[in-house]
Amino acid sequence: MKSDVSALKASVSRIDRRLSRVERILENITISIEEEARIVVEGFLREKGLEISLGSIVLDKRYEFDIYGSHNGIVIVGEAETRASEKLIDRLVKRVERARKKWPEKFTGNVIMVLYCLKYIGDPKKAEEKGVWLIESTRELVKRPFL
Repeated sequence: MKSDVSALKASVSRIDRRLSRVERILENITISIEEEARIVVEGFLREKGLEISLGSIVLDKRYEFDIYGSHNGIVIVGEAETRASEKLIDRLVKRVERARKKWPEKFTGNVIMVLYCLKYIGDPKKAEEKGVWLIESTRELVKRPFL
């Protein structure tokens, strides 16, 4: 009986170490996707003649955006995901609307919502209808008109 318990403890310990490694890898991948998103979005902005430095913003425990930048009355705000869908577009729109009400000083002027993903599943027209600039990898699935 003692040997069974010892073997079980050793097995759980190995699983715990593996899980910790997987968590670290996942965190690194997530950070890489967020950085890539900011670089790509900044590039598209530059092509349109806009120099807006992007970073992430944490407004409180519930409201964090992977992509955020503000300059000369234009606010860029959005998320970076590996896979995205129409459901995620709805979620982004709702979160931005709520954040605008709670922190109006962070969303003054023309607010442009952006969703960056490595793979989009669904109809890009949903993003267009909701006013979301949709970027898949390095191409704009929904072009965003700028002032």
